[in-house]
Amino acid sequence: MLRDKVLKIMAVAMLGGVLLFTTACGSTKITASISAVSTEKGKVINENINIDKPYIKVNGNSIKLEGLSDENVQSKINNHIKYELEDYINLKVQDEKYIYDEFNKDDKDYEPKEVKVTTKSTYNKDNILSVVTHINTRESANYSYEIKNTYNIDLKTGQNIELDKLFKNKNYVDVIQKYVEDEIAKNPEDYNTSSVNNSLRRDYYLEKDNLVIVFKPGMIASYSKGNREFKIPIKSFGDDFSTDIKIESSAVIVDRKQIAIDDRSLKSIVNIPVIKDIKLNIEGVDYKEIQDNLNNLFEKEAMEFREEMYEDAKVAMEESEKIGYKLRPYVANVTFDEKYNKGNLLSIYTVYYTYTGGAHGNHQDVAYNVDLTNGKILKLNDIFKNEVDYKKVINDEINKQIREIQEQAKAEGISRGEKVEDIYLPHRGFKSIRDDHGFYFKDDSIVIYFDLYEIGPYAAGIIEFPIKISNIGDSLKDEYVIK
Repeated sequence: MLRDKVLKIMAVAMLGGVLLFTTACGSTKITASISAVSTEKGKVINENINIDKPYIKVNGNSIKLEGLSDENVQSKINNHIKYELEDYINLKVQDEKYIYDEFNKDDKDYEPKEVKVTTKSTYNKDNILSVVTHINTRESANYSYEIKNTYNIDLKTGQNIELDKLFKNKNYVDVIQKYVEDEIAKNPEDYNTSSVNNSLRRDYYLEKDNLVIVFKPGMIASYSKGNREFKIPIKSFGDDFSTDIKIESSAVIVDRKQIAIDDRSLKSIVNIPVIKDIKLNIEGVDYKEIQDNLNNLFEKEAMEFREEMYEDAKVAMEESEKIGYKLRPYVANVTFDEKYNKGNLLSIYTVYYTYTGGAHGNHQDVAYNVDLTNGKILKLNDIFKNEVDYKKVINDEINKQIREIQEQAKAEGISRGEKVEDIYLPHRGFKSIRDDHGFYFKDDSIVIYFDLYEIGPYAAGIIEFPIKISNIGDSLKDEYVIK
């Protein structure tokens, strides 16, 4: 069962840029529209967020779109932004409620936590919408932290726009690298590196005249310095920059069902993918049956996970009470992310999270890769031609990336004056992928991911290696060569 595969991680986990807190139940809905701003593409509606509890105060705004001609696309965009924000708020509220009820309820001078949310559209033209959500959480008078989520969306399809889609060739990589490194050189004391890798894809958002590159806390500066942003004038890219993008429409609509439990022994929010309206049209294929089977599978595995945790929690609570020990409620949360949804393929990445006491929680990540022509859940060997040694193909690609990562780490260590033998080289634990190794489709790549502790410390989180389809396309079956 999923529970038996759970591995240790930190008590808080970052998922898709959203910080998830451990103890969770209940459900906070973002409502109360307060104003509408007309834009080139429909209207951006501001929605007020206001939660006032003795243990937490949440204020600010979210947004949603109205007036798009395709209601399914509009719903996809709105749900993506809303669900991520709701998840953060729900989990934070419930975590603080438990701490307050257990330890601070009688403290008349207790200072509630404060969360301020600001969401705004920074770009809305040429069928592209950029949205930035900024969350500032004040834990105490002396400590707060920020989370910044960016969304860059194709208004024709509702799909995410990766950075490389905005450029005709790869010259932009060098432009970004030079600009960022030049800015770092102006104030080197503010950063922990003098160089950045030449990645094709980065967190970003668009403004009227700028491409804004975002580095998450800890990436190029100390965590305490928060997000680091670099506003690069779009004109710096010359004719290479283009908003004339072509992205394939979604193959299915992915919604969610949320089931919450707030019990003395278990706190849980379970988010279950719900598949609707498969858009393929192959004669003789019963898409309603495929859809129902997938939805039944997602719900069955999520609920079995929660019920197993519930039974364990009740037993643990009863046993602790027998010896006079007050046990903190267990936690069982399920979240998911839609990684790929085009053509005949769907990838849903699901995190099954538990907390049973101690310094940190556990989670097992499971990617469901579905061939929508038949409803089959694909394993890694299914997408490769029969005569191909798929493990060798993948291992070679991963080893190539690891060598590049380690060379960069070595160069940075030497620049800091470290001895070569003392420099930490990431991913030294990698030997080979497993027969049943986890993967998912994303854009024009397959992404191989490793469980916690598998090739690095748990602090490194889930380690991923994206492998371009163009590098291994000859080894794949034709139906799985995505572009």
